[in-house]
Amino acid sequence: MNAPMPDAAQYIVLHSRRSSLVLERHADEAPIWRYWGPRLPDNATPAMPLRSERPMPSFMLDADQPLTLAPTFGVGWFGQSALLAHREGQAFAQAFTQCSVVWVEAQREVLLQLTDPVAQLRADVRLRLDERSDVLVASTTLVNLGDTVLDVQWLAAITLPLPGHSAQVRSYAGQHNHEFMLQTEPLARSQWRRENRRGRTSHDCFPGAVVTVPGTTADAGLAFGAHLAWSGNHQQTIEWLHDGQYQWQLGEWLAPGEGRLAPGATLQTPEVVARSFTGPGCTSK
Repeated sequence: MNAPMPDAAQYIVLHSRRSSLVLERHADEAPIWRYWGPRLPDNATPAMPLRSERPMPSFMLDADQPLTLAPTFGVGWFGQSALLAHREGQAFAQAFTQCSVVWVEAQREVLLQLTDPVAQLRADVRLRLDERSDVLVASTTLVNLGDTVLDVQWLAAITLPLPGHSAQVRSYAGQHNHEFMLQTEPLARSQWRRENRRGRTSHDCFPGAVVTVPGTTADAGLAFGAHLAWSGNHQQTIEWLHDGQYQWQLGEWLAPGEGRLAPGATLQTPEVVARSFTGPGCTSK
């Protein structure tokens, strides 16, 4: 018996004045990240689906698993999952195998409904790219479709892609009367992570950061910034991936037992506001 042919790729494209976002959509998985950065021409889309363009890595799964909008353990994602949840120790390896697209505003705002019928849950990811400010606003709503309690340990508001030549992350620490102390750290294969468990936004752990590429200065170059619009506990992680890129997840830090969803209940993440920046002399690789 011949294996079924994969469905044709469709592309979800958002544009603003100086920024663009491109996702590759298949009906049986979460959308694959293809681009987030400086503005592309109106009709620019990838020439081919991602899996047809790159070789299979050695000693990995039998199927290529690129970074998606909501990477999860159940699809063979070996990086940090966008969702950590279980039902009394079961259904802990979620895999979104259904994806529907609802356009709120053409090329500006889209709602992506990702369903896991086995784990009986749905994640609604909303993306809006503001035309004038170039700010991407993203959030995720998790819906418990099952008839038992779903315990949620982590739910990323968004998983963002970062280019492989990202070099530094700039974040802020401090204390009362000594706020916003700039911390500049190199990005490498080690995971970069910041957490706040004070119950409110604190001076020592600002819920955002800026990532730069080599040669970026205060006046020129390419940078990516993101901020969790949230005044409570939070977590953000930047992680190197085996294809040489990075993923960046931001969301609410949940204490044990804090994310228990009854049947039919929902968990709404805070919004992430993010932007890609370019200045004079920028060269995007």
